Amino acid sequence: TLDLWAKSLATGEPFDSQYRLATNQGDYRWVRAWAAARHDCEGTILRWYGTLEDIHDRKLAEAALEVSVQEFRDLAGYSPMMIWVSDETGATTFLNRLWFEKTGQTEADAMGDGWLEAVHPDDRAAVAKAYEQAAAGGHPFRSEYRLGHVSGGWLWVIVAGEPRFGSEGNFIGYVGTVLDITERRLAEAEAHKAAARLSTVLESTTDCVIGVDRFGQITYLNRNAEIKLAAFRPQLGKKLGELF
Repeated sequence: TLDLWAKSLATGEPFDSQYRLATNQGDYRWVRAWAAARHDCEGTILRWYGTLEDIHDRKLAEAALEVSVQEFRDLAGYSPMMIWVSDETGATTFLNRLWFEKTGQTEADAMGDGWLEAVHPDDRAAVAKAYEQAAAGGHPFRSEYRLGHVSGGWLWVIVAGEPRFGSEGNFIGYVGTVLDITERRLAEAEAHKAAARLSTVLESTTDCVIGVDRFGQITYLNRNAEIKLAAFRPQLGKKLGELF
């Protein structure tokens, strides 16, 4: 503080400093001291005018917020899911470590709208539109898309974001997660292929094939069953016993 004051005295520049001031209760409070010089017509400093502002509560709030932010960053750093935060304009302000490991992006690459560069080109427009529509109404955001992997391939991910609101109820952005569902997508694709192969087999057989659920309702009829049982008007959802 003395060094800053000495600089102002030597240069005439305004003095602006924050420091802890002893009180008559025996403790210290944070204050902000500001002062400006008054000059005569020749530029000589005649005197200084200043103010002393009590900023103790604000300083405590800032310190508590800093601790809270650091705790969030520590928690997000160890999360098994990718975590993101955006502001009210849609610009990304935070991505955890896992995002960078998965995509190969750097923080400079991904902040703001840069994260969209990691999205598959065919999915970008739809993702951006879905986000804009959700943000316009302050609604939860959800989307599935392909995300570029550091290996050069593509991951299927599902993104979920919850809106954040300020103390006055104003929309201030989102906090959300990005979950890798590539294995699930691959399993679904394999199951679809297997079902298609099974359907081909069932449709080519000369037998009548009927599938029912645990309530006895028809869930599947191959073409041969539809033809041979046409007189009984078999329908999906109909009780199998009604055909007899």
